[in-house]
Amino acid sequence: MAWFSNKVSVTFIDNSTGKIIGVTEMPSADLPESFQPATTLHIGEVDWSIVQAIPDNRSDYSKQGS
Repeated sequence: MAWFSNKVSVTFIDNSTGKIIGVTEMPSADLPESFQPATTLHIGEVDWSIVQAIPDNRSDYSKQGS
């Protein structure tokens, strides 16, 4: 199925300001199976603490594409 993509759109939002700080597409396999409990992602040279992820599991964000 050539139309199917395993990438999901990821939007990073600053928890303290609510402002978008970045948007990217990533293969779903590069993201955690679940963001519960608290999760830290290492992107580039920076560690990011995930406060909330919607949706919070691979099955759902893979289907939704974001």
